[in-house]
Formats: sequence, structure tokens, C-alpha cells
Amino acid sequence: MTASNDFGKLVLRVVLGALILIHGISKITGGNAFVLKVRDSGFTFLFGVASIVTTFVGRRPVTFYIGRVLSAGSDARRAALYDQLWETAPARATFRAISLVWGIGLACEAATRVVLAAELSTKSFLAVSPVVGFVYLGTLGAFTFWLVERSRARASLVDPASVPEGGGGTWWWLRAYFRPLGAVAPERPPEV
Repeated sequence: MTASNDFGKLVLRVVLGALILIHGISKITGGNAFVLKVRDSGFTFLFGVASIVTTFVGRRPVTFYIGRVLSAGSDARRAALYDQLWETAPARATFRAISLVWGIGLACEAATRVVLAAELSTKSFLAVSPVVGFVYLGTLGAFTFWLVERSRARASLVDPASVPEGGGGTWWWLRAYFRPLGAVAPERPPEV
């Protein structure tokens, strides 16, 4: 069994578990309007937290695996090519930055919906909630495409001699992506 299949099964279990939990809470509270309005926010928040945690802990961020499933599907050759991306320092930095930004964004989106559910009538909430989701997800998607394109364009301009030993960390590469074009690579730390 491949790691992609294992990850897919894990996601399916988490989604089904969240749906069962939400359904159970809804039954216990007698179909409370607030619970019904925020039911999706719990999963969004948990996924956001998982994205943040896996950015710093674990082998690869959760968004890497989602990207692989979306890019390669069940094609083993394309999945292997996608896995090879992780072997390059610029790609690792990009995946980690995307995972962290998505994690924070999804947690904020869930919190915003909970506040709106508490403050707005059900009718107003149902009108505003999709717009909030669109704004957050649209912004996160646009950021992802922008960062991927920026990293592709800038990583190839970095002088290999300026890259620290070990390929450079996430913050080193992000500084390289955001420096003015004439000074793409951040300064190398002084030799001690």
C-alpha cells in the first residue's frame, strides 16, 4: 500500500469521524441553530491546526500530501516525481510556507464563522457565510499560486555558492524569494 493511499484513508476517517461527531452534537443539542451554523467550522479549524502542526512536526506538511493527491492522483509515476520535489530545499521551503499560511488562514476562517454565527441571525449568517469562505479560500489559493510561481522564478536565480550548507532552511529561501531581483540570495552567514 502506498503512502498516498494511507493518507487518503486517514483523511476519509477524519472526515467521517468529524461528520459523526457533528451529527451527534447536533442531536444532543436538539438541532440548535448555532451548532448547525458552525458545524463545518470545527473541521476547518482542526485541518488548519493540523497544517500548522505538520509544518513544524512530522516528516512532511499535510498540504504536501494533499498537493500530491491533487497533482498525481493514482498515477504512481507522477506521485514519484512529486515526491522528488521534497528533496530540493526551495521546494521544502515553499511547501512549509504554504502549509503554515493555509493553517493560519483556515483557523482564522473558522473563528470568523463562529463569531458570525454567534452575532448574526440564521438568515444573515447564511447570506454572509459563503462570502467569508470565498474571501478566505480565494485569498489562500491566490497566495499559493503566487508563492509557487515566485519560488520557481527566484530559486533558479540563486547563486549555488551562496546557499548555506545543507541547502538552506525555510526562512533562508523565503528571504531569497522576497529580496529585490538584483539581490536574490540572502547573505550567507559568516564562517566561524
